[in-house]
Amino acid sequence: MRYSGNDWQGEATNLIKVAAKKAPLKDKVDEVKVFVAGTEAQKQISQIQQMIAQRFDIILIYPISTTALNGVIKQGCDAGITMMTYDSQVTEPCAHNVTFDQADAGKTTAEALADLMGDKGNIVMITGVAGTYADEQRTKAAEAVFKERGIKVLGKCAGDWAQGPSGQCMSQFLASFDNIEGVWAQAGGPAILEALDAKGKDYMPIVGESENQWRLDLINPKYVAKGLKGVSYGSPPYQGAAALHLAVDSLANGTKLESTIDIGYDYFTQDEIKPRRRHGRRARCRLQRLHERQGLGRLLRRLVQREVDHGHHAGRGHLRQDCLLTTSCPTVRCAPWDTAGVRPGARRPHEHGSSSMNIDILLDVKPLLGEGPLWDVEQQRLYFIDSLGMRIFRCTAQGTELRSWTVPAPIGSMALTSDGEGAVIVLSTGIHTIDFRTGDIVPVMDPEPGLDENRLNDGKVDRRGRFVFGSMNTAETDATGRLYSLSPDWQLSVLDQGIICSNGPCWSPDDQTFYFCDSWSGEIWAYDYDIETGGVANRRRFAAVEAEGLGAHDGSTVDAEGFVWNAFVYEGKLARFAPDGTLDRVIDMPVKKVTSVMFGGPDLDVLYVTSMAEPPLPAVSG
Repeated sequence: MRYSGNDWQGEATNLIKVAAKKAPLKDKVDEVKVFVAGTEAQKQISQIQQMIAQRFDIILIYPISTTALNGVIKQGCDAGITMMTYDSQVTEPCAHNVTFDQADAGKTTAEALADLMGDKGNIVMITGVAGTYADEQRTKAAEAVFKERGIKVLGKCAGDWAQGPSGQCMSQFLASFDNIEGVWAQAGGPAILEALDAKGKDYMPIVGESENQWRLDLINPKYVAKGLKGVSYGSPPYQGAAALHLAVDSLANGTKLESTIDIGYDYFTQDEIKPRRRHGRRARCRLQRLHERQGLGRLLRRLVQREVDHGHHAGRGHLRQDCLLTTSCPTVRCAPWDTAGVRPGARRPHEHGSSSMNIDILLDVKPLLGEGPLWDVEQQRLYFIDSLGMRIFRCTAQGTELRSWTVPAPIGSMALTSDGEGAVIVLSTGIHTIDFRTGDIVPVMDPEPGLDENRLNDGKVDRRGRFVFGSMNTAETDATGRLYSLSPDWQLSVLDQGIICSNGPCWSPDDQTFYFCDSWSGEIWAYDYDIETGGVANRRRFAAVEAEGLGAHDGSTVDAEGFVWNAFVYEGKLARFAPDGTLDRVIDMPVKKVTSVMFGGPDLDVLYVTSMAEPPLPAVSG
């Protein structure tokens, strides 16, 4: 079980699920059930009590509190359940904590920042989730170093280990202090740079997380020229998977588990840009030897390598070239089409990358999960979002006059208001409105109260002003998502359900057909659509994506001829389907993780394409 709020938690959970489905655990683990507690210790206690009552053999916990869970963890131990924590830890002696030296991480990074600042100057601190062992240990150790080294701390703010809140913290600091000379942060490096850019400030020494984009920022020549110095460190998300391996081995073979298993943490300096394992190496080697007879050490190393391949924590490896390409995460545009493109009478089925097509980088704003391109015809402006970075962007057709707004939670999609001065936005916390003039965000309703495993996702507006959007299972494993329609008078109705990951809503030019997909179904669906009532009927398969070997389908749009365009995430391809569902053409893109498409520009002949950097590992595909 875990708390919700950032992509690290989703990735850690997915690695646990992947490990449970792979040899040698797949024959030993019958069921993995995930409980999400938010950041409430009492809710986590109640959930652990439920698990104890259901007689689970192993309970893996990311503990919200160091001490508050001790009583219920002791209950689990007394019931014969193996109680494991990962990353953060608890003080109950019967628990087994898979972690690393959090205090050393805080001390080492604070020393690095003090070195970069020459033992003088003013800093701000952006911490993690308040009350957790990891946050407390890192922050306390860092503060001790700053006091000893003569570094003045102007203020602290909880960034919750997420880009959006960390960026908000930095913006607040910049509004309050004009003498900030360094930043010690547990996460949010890219968002901190964005906040500095918004205020026209030069960069400064910054301690940041081990997220791959931050590492790329550290070696970006333009950023270095602006004064960026720093280090990168962080928690390996495979700690939960390692805890599962240890617990299963203990149950199967009677192996004695230590109270604390230190597996080390990743640490990069700007000069090296390669990992340097600090402490925990000996404990990690013991862990691998312990499991060697069952092959668990080899599997653990494969899990670490899988993290390298997905560009999140580089471990002992180096940054791969495809990570350097995809994590720059540009918004891409294809413009304009000529007779070899998508104009009438020029159909070329299965065409891959016409030589006459221009594919340019429109913007390089480094979104974690770029999504939802939206063209405003009246204002002649392009909007798009960074779902996990919790940001909304707006620019001209040429990528100029860029503006951005930060939202308080992961954002799935948005719908502009009629006056263009605001939008309805769907966040992981529910439906809200935003005023672009003031930045004010007002909650409206939560369509899924109590469904902590879900978040709201892709959506678009029909010609009558209904906002049709879906929800998704955050871990992308269970069919808990729904398809909703929100009317202009705020009436919400459910159109469909039993969905893992809602994506790609769009309509035919005559409004009679609604297209939609569950990214992991292998199909794009078509429905009969009643434009007067907003109702759907007769769901059917429109296109068999798996049969074409295109992978997971994501965002969609429809062109003037009624052809459906879809972005195929992880494959780096765009596909165009004829109105009868046959594949018309495939276009190879210069980035692998394309996410959504939308036509725009003065003549609506430019196809804007978003892409992403570091999504949580999709457990369904593994």
